[in-house]
Amino acid sequence: MFSRYTVIMIVSFALEAMALPGCLKHCDNCSPANARPTATSTPTVTATATATPTVTATATPTVIPTAITTSVFVPPTVTATATSTATATSTATATATPTPTSTATPTATATPLINQNPGGGVTILMSGCGSLAGNVHQGAKIGKAVTPPGCNITAYIPDGDYCNENQNLEVVPIIGSTPRKTMPIALLTACAANQNTETVVCTDNFDGIYQININGDVVTSTTSAAVNQEVFSECRCTTCGLVVDSKHNRAIVSIANDMTPTPVATAALPGAGAFQILDLASNKLSAPISGVGSHQIAESFGLDNTSNLILSANESGFFDLIDITNPALPLAYSLTGAPLMPETTLRAPATGAQVTTSSEFDTAATDLTGIAIAGGETSGNLFIADLSRATFSPGANPPTWSAPNQIQNLPEFEPGFGYFSRGLTAIAIALGSNDAFLEDEFGIAGTGAGIGAIKLPTSGGTGTPAVSDWVVAHMPTTPDNASWNMPGEPHGLTAVNANLMITDNGVMMSNAPRPFGFVINRERTYLGLVDLEALLTTARRAASNTHQLDPNFQPLQQNLIAYIAVKQSSTVNQVQNGDFNDGFGFYTVSPGSAPVFPQNSINTDAGSCLPQQFGNPFASLNVPNSAHAFFEQQVSVPDPTGLGAPAPVLKFTSWGSVSPVIVTVTVTPSGGASTVLDAFTAPQIMTNDTTCSGIGPATKTYSLMAFEGQLGVTIHIEATSTGSDQAIANFDNIFVGAGP
Repeated sequence: MFSRYTVIMIVSFALEAMALPGCLKHCDNCSPANARPTATSTPTVTATATATPTVTATATPTVIPTAITTSVFVPPTVTATATSTATATSTATATATPTPTSTATPTATATPLINQNPGGGVTILMSGCGSLAGNVHQGAKIGKAVTPPGCNITAYIPDGDYCNENQNLEVVPIIGSTPRKTMPIALLTACAANQNTETVVCTDNFDGIYQININGDVVTSTTSAAVNQEVFSECRCTTCGLVVDSKHNRAIVSIANDMTPTPVATAALPGAGAFQILDLASNKLSAPISGVGSHQIAESFGLDNTSNLILSANESGFFDLIDITNPALPLAYSLTGAPLMPETTLRAPATGAQVTTSSEFDTAATDLTGIAIAGGETSGNLFIADLSRATFSPGANPPTWSAPNQIQNLPEFEPGFGYFSRGLTAIAIALGSNDAFLEDEFGIAGTGAGIGAIKLPTSGGTGTPAVSDWVVAHMPTTPDNASWNMPGEPHGLTAVNANLMITDNGVMMSNAPRPFGFVINRERTYLGLVDLEALLTTARRAASNTHQLDPNFQPLQQNLIAYIAVKQSSTVNQVQNGDFNDGFGFYTVSPGSAPVFPQNSINTDAGSCLPQQFGNPFASLNVPNSAHAFFEQQVSVPDPTGLGAPAPVLKFTSWGSVSPVIVTVTVTPSGGASTVLDAFTAPQIMTNDTTCSGIGPATKTYSLMAFEGQLGVTIHIEATSTGSDQAIANFDNIFVGAGP
């Protein structure tokens, strides 16, 4: 039944800053010298831990066992001395001398309904939805499949990011009656919602911080202490990321503190950056809080709001934990043995050559179990640590923390694999499911733009933590037939364990919680919803690539992914699923499958003669010994308007393998006679089974002027061959629309 109390649930699109409820013992049975100290002034601050909720672990998916390459990082032994004086990190606040003390037995308190909410490319507020929002991270089977009266689920999406100067805030209803609005607020880049007050906190790319009500109206604003710009990857920000900590009614924002004016004649290195805490009741900001020494702040930081720790894993390989139990006297610790920038071997997408490079941290997140992860940008290296067994050495110079950890390589996330062009970048965890959701930070269609899921350990406390399974996939084309491009910075994703379900390409409430990932595209035209447990348990590609979703699987038709419209798109492709990211979805395909011929399939590996296609789905028609195969789709051919408007065209990319394959392209209007546009031999990229010909794919373009303005026009592509050695024709990027 639904609670008679109003419960509000927030989901934020960016790295999840995870709460670790319960008594998080950073040092079990350890000496007072290694316990995390309490920064004291007057009065003394005493930490109170919350009760640990009961978590229902999801079943581990059954997969073909695959060897996991790991590189275990063993922290050096730290000898802490109780008499040492810990040096506070460089901040604008007073420096305290922490006194190491033993951890007191905690007093259990009620666990907040949901974790605090990091800000990014979008945030979602659920209000008046009853049990849907309550204790969802505990795995309780609650909620109903019928939306309760008064339930509103609304997305708040800033149009700007660190790389552009787009304005406006999009208020997009998903469920309920919240009005659709575009609010003219300048240069907003990140938003996060407060579950208790039904407000949204947003930052712009200057020094503005705004509190916004449920209707999208600015209630109050203030300015941060940011100076000039911080640089992350290719992009810059002044007031950067934020986390809303609903439990303490505050927001933590990251800011630039580069004292060199910009632009300057000679490029200057940015300052390290800092954090500020905004009291959302008084609208007052703390003084800036720094990490350890000169360590730059993280691009995407996390927050454990039970232990009051900021997780800042930066692009130089340092991982700082900053204790803000007493914001006036913050204490910062650096991971022992940092910087960690492990080498990784990549396959260059253009040439297939093996390249050795080093990775850097991009994002950090923590699960309810105390498991913390940080992705290695430009690689598939995942740092994983058990914070439930973390120890702190305040007497070290600088102060340090350590915990059982390792660097685990997940090769499918390597840039050369074709799904994640930037490696492990944007990450969020669906609390209570041990599932992490990932997106390819700057990925664009055809060169990455992948999504993924990782199964984390179901508990901490023993052994060396390790992930047990992972999978990569591509986002299918959107309902307007556009290929998916990722949003860049700040990251545009989140994950949540909630009573939701995908059905008939839509989203509705369900009777049991499931882990879901959410992601926004770069154009802000669609919001994607991904069923993470389905992604982890759905059919995988066979043979050696068992951590790929089977490219023949159709995620839209099988309710693995759904789209919610945000803004009207300017895309004009009339072909659905033109990039084959949804398998053969929306096409009619000739009968035929292995072991007989013809064979129709979607593949992601074109071999060493075409390495740039690796990881990018394409259609293959295998037609030896005079077999015939085809695929077709009905489309609407646009009618160009205005003088000089481009004529409609059909365009696609095609290539063959060894034996010549004849491809015939036919167009048939509704109720009319067929017209053959062309018959050509697909370019043969191989001279035999082991030798590349040096010939590349061909881009074919045909005028559709004879069919302009007509509906129900069938585009039919057929292949046949008299040869027997790899008599295969391949196709990608099918397009019908205005010509170039």
